[in-house]
Amino acid sequence: MNKKKQNKIIVVCALFIGIFFIPILLQEFQSQNSQHSFPISLSDVNNHDLLMDAMDGKLSQYNDNGFFSTYYTPSLQGVFYALSSYNTLGNLDLINQTEILNYILNQYDIPSEYFLDPYAVRYLDTDFDEYYLPLNTLLEVNCFAVLALEILGELNQINTQTMVDFIWSCYHPTEGGFIGQPYNAGLHNNFRIPTLDNTYFAVKALDVLIDDWNPYTLQKAEIIQFIGECQSMTQSDGFYGGFENDLDPSFDSLDTLDPNLVSSYYALKTLDILNALETVDLDAFHEYLSDMYHPAEHYFDLTWAEIAPSFGIPAATSLGLDLSVLTGFEGVAELEIFNYLNSIQNSIGLWPTSLEYSQFELIDTFQVLRSLNESGYIHYFTPTEKDEIADGLNHFKSYEAYSTTPVDLVSISRIFSVARSFKLFDRETDLAIHELYSDIKDAYFDPFGKNYRGFYAYTNTGGNYFPFRIYPIEYFNVGNYSSLEYTEHLRNHKTVLHALLALQSLYKLDDFENYYDLSDILNSTLDAQIIEPVSEHFGAFLPTNALKTYYQERQDKYVFLTQSYYAVRLLEFLSDYLGLAPIEDLIVDVDALNMFVFDTFESPGEYCYSMPRDTDNVNIILKNTYFASYIMTALDSFTQNTEKIKNYLLDHIDYTNLENIYYCWKLDQLLELDIPFQVETVQTLINSLYTEIYYDFCLSTDSPQIKSESLYWICDMANHDEFRYEISHADTVQLDSNVIITVEIDNLILDGIGDYGSLKFESEQLGVYSFTEVSEGVFKANVFVPLASENYPMIYGNVCRYGYSIKQDQVPVSFETEYDFYSETNFIENPTSVDINLICSIHTAVGSNPLSEGSAYAETYYEGNYIGIELFSI
Repeated sequence: MNKKKQNKIIVVCALFIGIFFIPILLQEFQSQNSQHSFPISLSDVNNHDLLMDAMDGKLSQYNDNGFFSTYYTPSLQGVFYALSSYNTLGNLDLINQTEILNYILNQYDIPSEYFLDPYAVRYLDTDFDEYYLPLNTLLEVNCFAVLALEILGELNQINTQTMVDFIWSCYHPTEGGFIGQPYNAGLHNNFRIPTLDNTYFAVKALDVLIDDWNPYTLQKAEIIQFIGECQSMTQSDGFYGGFENDLDPSFDSLDTLDPNLVSSYYALKTLDILNALETVDLDAFHEYLSDMYHPAEHYFDLTWAEIAPSFGIPAATSLGLDLSVLTGFEGVAELEIFNYLNSIQNSIGLWPTSLEYSQFELIDTFQVLRSLNESGYIHYFTPTEKDEIADGLNHFKSYEAYSTTPVDLVSISRIFSVARSFKLFDRETDLAIHELYSDIKDAYFDPFGKNYRGFYAYTNTGGNYFPFRIYPIEYFNVGNYSSLEYTEHLRNHKTVLHALLALQSLYKLDDFENYYDLSDILNSTLDAQIIEPVSEHFGAFLPTNALKTYYQERQDKYVFLTQSYYAVRLLEFLSDYLGLAPIEDLIVDVDALNMFVFDTFESPGEYCYSMPRDTDNVNIILKNTYFASYIMTALDSFTQNTEKIKNYLLDHIDYTNLENIYYCWKLDQLLELDIPFQVETVQTLINSLYTEIYYDFCLSTDSPQIKSESLYWICDMANHDEFRYEISHADTVQLDSNVIITVEIDNLILDGIGDYGSLKFESEQLGVYSFTEVSEGVFKANVFVPLASENYPMIYGNVCRYGYSIKQDQVPVSFETEYDFYSETNFIENPTSVDINLICSIHTAVGSNPLSEGSAYAETYYEGNYIGIELFSI
């Protein structure tokens, strides 16, 4: 190209390519790597292997059994009952004896030199104004341990003399029987009442531990006399000849009407051990047996009056058979009684508590098998029948040992945990929605003429709720709370909230409302608040308004912060669902509630936490702190020092305990504490807590306990913890080349996107690229950046995460682009003109690209003076 001028000129040239100004001299700069962390809230990302396996396992469990197993607290009583039953069946080799032995020994309290399990703790904390829950005395728990060790052949594991001394310390010094703990004149009167059940288990354990009874001739005579005094001589059908469990008519020590066949069994079997059957009136007892026996049907009643329809008949029938054989009573048809017992087993080969309802407990089968064994009729079962019974006993296996309550008794919290977990992962339609709805609906109670509404804490009973023989601690953890640090009730706000949330997750809350008015539940909840200023817990909520009928001092015993928290949560849920006013406008006395909660906070030194009751249990303190903080936040009254709360959390996070981590996380989410959790440590913990046997998660590395809510806790954190993205790529990318974008994803629980998730880089400039997972939680995408004017000088896009083809999140990503520009300019001066030759090209990763189009301009100067500018095209 040529442009001519008449005079000597100086020409300065510039070149335009497309829309970019390109200087002739280009500064070369190097590419650097950069990393950016973007905290993103994900709702459906999962490591997937464990949680999906747990959910698949739950489905398989439900398909096989028709329920989701609830694992109840094991006990020494449950262990002894199970071992005795397996041993009787000749199937002791079916159990893990090492595991059971370890459990037994772990219950030994070294400082006290006796065994102490949770049920013994509950017994020691008994409030006789409330409940006395039988057959779990401290003495009996130790006897269960001794008898279990005998079956295992492991009595050498304990100091037998120390145990003998402990048992005799429970002997009443003047009345000739045993009480449930070491005798002390300062004990509550009812604790000092000797009973036949305590006496039977004490004598049976002593008989195992001592060589002979000769050194105890006096005590033996007193025991025999005590038992004789327990025999009823009341001339009345159902009384005469039977044995009462104690000599105090005001104390119901067996939770069964006296006299009854259970207490009679304890009496006569104790005498049999002591070779003293002839010391009581056996003729009178035979009259009692005759009164209890139904010769046409071949069964025995448990007691003289029906506690509930056919309550206790299976166990009573076996006891009646056993005692008939023991005492020589000929007024029964023994073989027909065995055939009767064989005919009333349930579908898994065990015996129910009642003939009319499906509920069953381990004590029922234990007592039947024990009596059939002792009466000589156990051998009438075929090997196949014995194996079926042994298989059925697996329903009482509860993580490390055995519980007296079967897994079939499904807690509402278990259904809640499963339903909400499946919902969080868009799998709720995999569940048997109609059947679960029926189970929850069956648990609802609305007693006629009463103003309290709610749900029983367990279901899978066909809507029939029956008295327990052994009261599970999960629903009856009650007492003076001098030793007990938490309370559980059969009916409470937590159960109601869990039931309603489960129904919502199953799309059945509207159906439920068609049957029952949710306003009744709302009013029942509001009515549970203590609004009497004289109360030391003024403003708090009781577990249920049914307790409002009690005098104030008794009501106050039931107050735990847990119940106020779940009452507030329940009121929030109902207010939102029913479209009502804010809860602060619904609660009868919101100021009193605020004051009650505020007063639970303590601020020692650099800490702040809620401690309504003295405790050194960190998990309880964390839960109470969360409960109190939630209530005050919900009522817009939170004023605590969050830095001090954070200090307590930082010093008390336990990376071996799921519950601890969960409530630390809940507090972090609620109060925005920015806790620097050790993410990798938590993820490793979740892996270590998973048990494929139960398709669930243990509570901690130190405890195999499985809580009904464990699965939900993990799914809650997995779905609602803020995800952390680490995105790395080159700061600057050459046009017409590729850039590798690496994304690392995790949150407190998860480190991947799951089987139904995908990750993409989306850019209006470059299009869409899918990521490939190269290792757990690490994804890479190879993105091509074409040579195009719109791709310079920046590329903008998003890393997008999809779940089930729906975009869940996106993280902005940008980087600079560059290219190498090469040009050569030649100026040829002619007498009257200047020729300008421009040779230009762009060099990229794939080679050189000569410029075929563009524009340029030339500035003209004459003797240093600017003349003008000329534009021209290439």
